[in-house]
Amino acid sequence: MTTLTSRAAEALAAFNLFLSESILILDCSTSPGPALPGSARLDEARSILDAASQARKFVLDELTPDNTRITLLLCADAERGRAEQVKGWLLHERHCERVLCCSRDVYAARYAFTMRPFDAQPVYPAEIVADALFLGSAASCNTGALDDLRITHVVSLLERTPAPPADRSWLLCHIPDSESADMGPVMQRALPFITEAIA
Repeated sequence: MTTLTSRAAEALAAFNLFLSESILILDCSTSPGPALPGSARLDEARSILDAASQARKFVLDELTPDNTRITLLLCADAERGRAEQVKGWLLHERHCERVLCCSRDVYAARYAFTMRPFDAQPVYPAEIVADALFLGSAASCNTGALDDLRITHVVSLLERTPAPPADRSWLLCHIPDSESADMGPVMQRALPFITEAIA
């Protein structure tokens, strides 16, 4: 299993946040680089806070994220101070409640496949344990997502029998779609399969 650095852990948190919600995303870097769909880069010709205000307004007016209480700030490795300055401004002015700063370089190294247009992206599962364990809906069990995340083993917990994922080890556990379903027998089958896959 992979041991994460704090910057890699930030990237994992940013990936899961990007997948789970439509949020405000700003790139505080002065250097060009890959961009997440739905984000805006700060204009380096303006002062940092003026540029942040302008980029925030653009994202809110033109890209209309669903949850504006959360902001993801990407920055070049050497420009963490710029992101921290924008974070302080966003929180002080109560423009949002939560801000996550993340190295754009580390994020792009791990999740470059998310830096393409939305319409070119499959549904992805959330990453629970870095490079090892993912959790998602049946829709996230698609070849594009499995390939991008290098997923080799899939456990499906479903009432129905779907088509098996191509070129993957697969365990299907039938279970009623009910809050009162007994997970014990399913976990007895699934845990050894997951343990073997992670080893």
